[in-house]
Amino acid sequence: MKKSEVELVIISAIVNGECAIKMKIYKNGTTCRFGVGGLPEIGLSLMSFVNDTRYFDPLMESITQEMLNTPLDYQEPTPNGYLEFAIVFFGESRNGDTGERADWAKVT
Repeated sequence: MKKSEVELVIISAIVNGECAIKMKIYKNGTTCRFGVGGLPEIGLSLMSFVNDTRYFDPLMESITQEMLNTPLDYQEPTPNGYLEFAIVFFGESRNGDTGERADWAKVT
């Protein structure tokens, strides 16, 4: 996927099965968050609509095209507990929607 095609970025951090934080950052300005980035999980979520790219653009500036070309699937033993970080990029919508109802054609 080309960097210019990315419409949505999902970032999550999970510790021993508990979601510390999960964020959806859309190019259209919608931002969704579950969790506060710490544990124990408190189940707090929010959604905001800013209708511009003030959060999306700085995030994408830190992403290289190389990262999109070669997805990482790095795993190591977890003797002290389970920790998972994930970042997923979505682009090109089959139904023309680029928000919560999008039918994404490209994912990496």
